[in-house]
Amino acid sequence: MAASKRSRCFGAVLFLDLDHFKPLNDEHGHEVGDLLLIEAAHRLNRCVRESDTVARIGGDEFVVVIGELGRDQKASFTRAGVVAEKMRNALEEPYRRTYKHEQILPCIKLKKKDATESASTTGRPPNVEIL
Repeated sequence: MAASKRSRCFGAVLFLDLDHFKPLNDEHGHEVGDLLLIEAAHRLNRCVRESDTVARIGGDEFVVVIGELGRDQKASFTRAGVVAEKMRNALEEPYRRTYKHEQILPCIKLKKKDATESASTTGRPPNVEIL
């Protein structure tokens, strides 16, 4: 986010939660759950640029920081929505490392950020909840 501030570009912070992960983890054990989380992290990393950050913040929750989306607020928010949709699609693909080829559905929440930390709810992309 510091790079976005220096360049006066907008960035985004996305919060992701994997729905239905806990029952899968409880039923198949932590080893299978860990493999699924590793695969989810790999899928998220493939959806963002090398300069962006993907981090697991605990349990089945991830945060993705996307910097330097552009100087136009509306266009930047649209770009963040495209990335969120790409991540949603990647995470919804079946996970072949589990016993039953489970499907995990992501819940993605997006917070827009600029150099002055302002936020707006205009131009909301589909399947993304604005914080």
